[in-house]
Amino acid sequence: MVRFVAAFEVDEHRGWNIVAGVVELIAGIVIVSDPNIGFATLALLAGIAFIVNGVGMFALGWGMHSLRRETAAP
Repeated sequence: MVRFVAAFEVDEHRGWNIVAGVVELIAGIVIVSDPNIGFATLALLAGIAFIVNGVGMFALGWGMHSLRRETAAP
């Protein structure tokens, strides 16, 4: 819920932050609403979130690397 509310505070990447906030909110509701979900499913969901976060960080790093090459003096 915090990410969803914080998405309206910043102008950059507002759409992506709203989508991430909604997905996290839905996952949280599913985990809380089903007491039989178990730790394995919770660990699986957390692992998927970590992988998606890592891919996003990799893409950000790759973009910054490309930007550095473009702005470097010849």
